[in-house]
Amino acid sequence: GLGSEQIYIGMPVELSIEEVEPGLKLPLFRPAREPRNETTRCFEEVAVDEALAPCPVPITTTQIVAGAMASRDFQDVHHDPELAKQRGSPNIFMNIMTSLGLATRYVTDWAGPEALLRNVKIRLGVPNYPGDTMTLFARVTKTRETPDGGLLELEVRGANRMGDHLSGTMELELPRRDHGAKRGES
Repeated sequence: GLGSEQIYIGMPVELSIEEVEPGLKLPLFRPAREPRNETTRCFEEVAVDEALAPCPVPITTTQIVAGAMASRDFQDVHHDPELAKQRGSPNIFMNIMTSLGLATRYVTDWAGPEALLRNVKIRLGVPNYPGDTMTLFARVTKTRETPDGGLLELEVRGANRMGDHLSGTMELELPRRDHGAKRGES
């Protein structure tokens, strides 16, 4: 399993004002998003079962609409609340390309700028609506050495108040610690 969004003493947190029921907004704490890793992790630094820090992503109307437009997904359920309601949805909802982009950024922010995404297998579950917070979780499930570094398989999950929005696996390639020295020798 990937763990849950539990707060513990000493954990970095962010304050979020969230609507817990219609008309009732409360201040809630959620895990703070980790900063982007500016240096690339080396394959030797990673172990099976290593968990990435949970990453909360507040879902906004602007993010849903902008993500749909950027990925050229002009389906009305991603930008028109009235038409989305006519189709049986309580509101607009996030498209798969935006969800995939958020999950990919989460994993590559952890791995660093030279990490290469090699394979992605993601399935969608419950929708992300405006006002939701999707918390991303991941853990390393497999490692395999390659000539220049190694491949990692990560189990990835994004959950909101209704359950799993996305789940699946991603495969990343990381360099070896001595990779930079090898490049300079050629």
